[in-house]
Amino acid sequence: VKHCLKFLYLMEKNTNIKCNNIIKDVTFIAGATSIQNGDKFYEQVFNEIVNGRIVNCLSKDDEVLRQLYSFAIKKTAIGRDGFSFSEGNYQKIENYDFTPFGFGHLDYRDNMNIVFNKIK
Repeated sequence: VKHCLKFLYLMEKNTNIKCNNIIKDVTFIAGATSIQNGDKFYEQVFNEIVNGRIVNCLSKDDEVLRQLYSFAIKKTAIGRDGFSFSEGNYQKIENYDFTPFGFGHLDYRDNMNIVFNKIK
């Protein structure tokens, strides 16, 4: 998802193709990606390409992201630790913590009714 948004942003900046009215809302579920605090590039991407909400569903109990992602990438994933921006213009981002539901990485799919009820 992150790379698709980046592609649309760069396509709009480098061509005459308008991409800013394509994406309404974005939802990350157990997101195996990371975005660093203060990343001005992704601040621009999110603000210019996403017209609606950016929802991030995370769980501190996600052992797949804790063990595999952090080991391989050497960063924390948004699906486990959420977006944590102390600066910048990230008002569109909403973190939803599913740790109290006992969700691990593979539990979202079978519990989408819980996810949709919480993020609506």
